[in-house]
Amino acid sequence: MLSKIVFLFLILFPATLNILAQGKPVRKGGSPVTTTGSSNKELTLSIEQLQGKWQEVKRVLVSQTESLAFTDSLLIRFDQNKVEIKDVTSMRMTMKGLAEIATPNILMAAGDEFTVKSVTKDHLIISDGEFVRTLEKRGQYAYESYGKSGIPIDSMNTPISFDPKNITGKWFVYRRQANAGAVAGDAFVIKSLEIFNSDRQGSAIGKVVFYQGGETTAEDCKVVYNTTSILVITDTHTWDFNLYKADGKDLVFGEKDQLLYYAKHY
Repeated sequence: MLSKIVFLFLILFPATLNILAQGKPVRKGGSPVTTTGSSNKELTLSIEQLQGKWQEVKRVLVSQTESLAFTDSLLIRFDQNKVEIKDVTSMRMTMKGLAEIATPNILMAAGDEFTVKSVTKDHLIISDGEFVRTLEKRGQYAYESYGKSGIPIDSMNTPISFDPKNITGKWFVYRRQANAGAVAGDAFVIKSLEIFNSDRQGSAIGKVVFYQGGETTAEDCKVVYNTTSILVITDTHTWDFNLYKADGKDLVFGEKDQLLYYAKHY
């Protein structure tokens, strides 16, 4: 009888070890998750790695490799196991919730699900199934310093000559200055302006986001450079702006004694 028991043990023990070796426990929250991709490189991901503020700087369709132009840069802030998600063109629309890691490299954030492609100290690459987004670590978001840059509001008296390269990029309007009654209630007001790099002499293409009342619209535009002003032209609207400051970091444009826009590069 003893010999039969020993024989059965020798048969069943290796199979038991094999089953245990195949177990894949799910780790969530701050626990690290180790995954192996097709390149055989392991990605170890934890909530601790994601702490802080991240801003989207690059966007690509999952089926392509060419970067897309966009103005609704994604902002994600992690605080312990809590997360806040919004974008720079709808600052009041914020999603808040819990953040956790699911096997193998899935980030659950405020009800949204992202596949984490890569994470380093300064860069986070995620996919939402439609876009692959590259985010940079930020000490603070650009809008958090808006209004604190010390630009004197009453010093914009004379339009300036400018270098087109100093107005290239994405500009978010953080302050508007208008005299009483100077702006009609149905005016189209600029929210953000993006000017793309261009080899065209005297002009460029871009995208302008504006609103009228409570409705926000984004349109492609052509930007025509003059000595001290720019024309922003879309299929439906045209704006003529004088420039009062353009140093690559701050952009002040509009019309003195009417409506001035103060914008930051982001």
